[in-house]
Amino acid sequence: MIMRKNINLNISKRYPSPHLICWAFFLFILIIQNSKAFSQFDSIRINLDSKPAIGLKMETKNFVIQNEWSRIQELKPYLEFGNSLRLGLGYAWLKRSHNFTKDDDTLSLKINSITFFAAYIYNYNPDWTIEIPLDFGLGNIQTEPTYERGYYSFYEPSLILEYHGFKYIHIGLGTGFRVTGHNKTIYPETLTSQTFIFRFSIKFSEIYKQLLEVTNS
Repeated sequence: MIMRKNINLNISKRYPSPHLICWAFFLFILIIQNSKAFSQFDSIRINLDSKPAIGLKMETKNFVIQNEWSRIQELKPYLEFGNSLRLGLGYAWLKRSHNFTKDDDTLSLKINSITFFAAYIYNYNPDWTIEIPLDFGLGNIQTEPTYERGYYSFYEPSLILEYHGFKYIHIGLGTGFRVTGHNKTIYPETLTSQTFIFRFSIKFSEIYKQLLEVTNS
């Protein structure tokens, strides 16, 4: 137990406050947005009748559970309408089990959920976008080796800065706040937390278009 407390103290010293990181990121985005006109926000045109582009997002979301860093992995296929709106669903899971003590037993916590999301995209310039997603999830939490299972749900607003300088892939960084509900008889602590997001996206529509051009040439 002493060693575990020392590890937790070292983690707390090594990483700054999540809230401090979050506010620094939001301030950075605010400075960027204020440096140019907001004409795009004043003339939002989302055409759901247009042919959507198909893509896949792979996101890693880091957050803190009981002073320990944990990681949610998410796979999210989506449809993008008019470079302004993304709609999709995906699957999320806790990449590494979180160990905790309950009734003098050491258990491993696992999380799995189906995610539904919508996101507005602000095109800052040809290489950069600012995305404002809202995620909803339904799933379950479970413990091992003593097997218990219960419900898990969440919603998570976030803000992501994404780079489009590559032809077929995008990369992004962002932060969000995940508000959760779950069966407290299985895991008594809160799972609501700040999240720190790394994203890797693939534009399948662009790859398909390129393949057609090669085939027809």
